[in-house]
This record gives sequence, structure tokens and C-alpha cells, in this order.
Amino acid sequence: MSKAGSSSSGETMASVAVRSGLPKAEADALALLFASMGLASRLQARSKNSFTVLVPAEQLERANELLAEEYPEILQSDDPEGAETVSDSRPEQLGVVIAITAACLAAFFFTHGGLDPVGKARMIQMGAITWSLVEAGEYWRLLSAVFLHFDLGHIMSNMVMLWILGPHLAREMRAWPFLLTFMVAGIAGNVASHILTPSMAVKAGASGGVAGILGALAGLSLPGRRSSGSRPSWQVIGAMAAIYGMAIGFGPGRDNTAHLGGLLAGVVAGIIFKRREEAPPGFGPATRNLPRSG
Repeated sequence: MSKAGSSSSGETMASVAVRSGLPKAEADALALLFASMGLASRLQARSKNSFTVLVPAEQLERANELLAEEYPEILQSDDPEGAETVSDSRPEQLGVVIAITAACLAAFFFTHGGLDPVGKARMIQMGAITWSLVEAGEYWRLLSAVFLHFDLGHIMSNMVMLWILGPHLAREMRAWPFLLTFMVAGIAGNVASHILTPSMAVKAGASGGVAGILGALAGLSLPGRRSSGSRPSWQVIGAMAAIYGMAIGFGPGRDNTAHLGGLLAGVVAGIIFKRREEAPPGFGPATRNLPRSG
């Protein structure tokens, strides 16, 4: 095992390569397994089809135990190379997670003027969802409500989950696809809630977008058309359901329809992004620059 990064004035953290030289599908599946067990991890690309899975040094023993239990075939494979030295700070990817957090906090303090809860009228004034106003054509609320929260506990729970799930997906998808996934999942969750479970309640919160991040991680880990040796789809879905239940959960007072709508939108986003990344030469974004006839 080789170390990547080092602690220096609190700017970076020591990471250890659990396994190197993995195909993208296997590395994604391993990262999802670690996330389901509460272990932080990230992928380091060594080449187009070779990836290293990194975890914090203090979690290495637990990661190896999980690897031995769930992926003995990976543990027994050759690992001739070590991971390169890199920084875990990754500001170019984490910046989008910071930006979403800052937007939610700014909206919270502007709406509440402090830490105390406010009434429904103030939430509606700032862009929360009500069924009647959306029906009246105020569709912008389907997005604005994603950044609003009812009280301190509400925003803290969503931001904690954003920071547990977000950094890994941001490194995988990069900033703009990550931001688009978060917003589309949040909107999709609100649309699903509005159509499938209409009510007179005032609705707001980023949990649909956060659920979409979890869904995108699962979508990236599902076996692709060109992948081999990855976990079966039902195992990826099972892990996603377990994380969802622990992190976001069902229960009274929760907008379960919005959560599930965001989750499914995230799965679709992850699958689309993965297929674009796996597209053979001559297909995908590069073809947009081909000259047109006529």
C-alpha cells in the first residue's frame, strides 16, 4: 500500500491506496461499498482505464476488511504499481460543494435573519412551494425552494449529508455536471411531490437534490455496456437503498415523494454521465464540432 498526500499545516490529509489498477466500473463499485459502510473514499485516475481507490489512512484497516469480505477476487489480483502522490484538498472539485453550501446558508440567514424559525408567510415570500402558487404558474418555486430551509436542524441535516456524499461525486463528475445534477434532482423531486402527493403544506429543502447526489453515485456504479467484473445491478441498488434509509430516510413529516423523485433523477443523471464518458471515439460531445452540410 502506498500513501498519497501528507498533512501540512492542515491543508492536506494522508490518504492510502486500498487498491490500484482497477477498471472504472470496479473502482466505482468499491467506492459505493465504502460509502455504504461510512468510509470516505475517492478515485484517482492513473490512465483512461486504470483507477486507484484511496481512503484516509486511519480507515485503511476497515477498508481492507470490507475488501476481503466483498471483493476477494480484487484482493487476490496483482497490484504492481502504487498510487501517485496527490492532494486531498481538490479545490477545483470541492468548490461546487462549497458554493451550494454557501447559497443555502445565505438563503437561510437572509430568510430567517438569524437562527430562529420563521413563519410560513416569510418562507412563501422567499420562494417556498405551495400547491396553489405553482398551479398558478409560479414554476420558479420548484428551484428556489431547493435552497430554502425551515429551521437550523433542517439545513444542518441536509448540509451534513451534502458533505458526506457530495465531494466524491464532484470529483467523479466535475463541477458543472455536479451542479446540474443537484439542481435537476431537486426540481425533479419537487415536481414529483407536486404531481403525486399534492397538499396545502408549504414545502422547501435541499433533500431532493441531496438524494439526487446519492442516486448519481449509484448510477455511476451500475454496470455499463462496456464494463466487466462490476457488481450486479441489484447489489448496487441495494447499497443505495441502505444509504438512503440511513442518511435521508422515510417517516412522517418527510416529503418522501420528493426524496424518491430526486433519487431517481440522480440515478438517470449518473447513467447518462457514465455513458458519455464511456462513449467510443467519434461519439459524444466532440461530434458537435463537426461541420454541417448545406
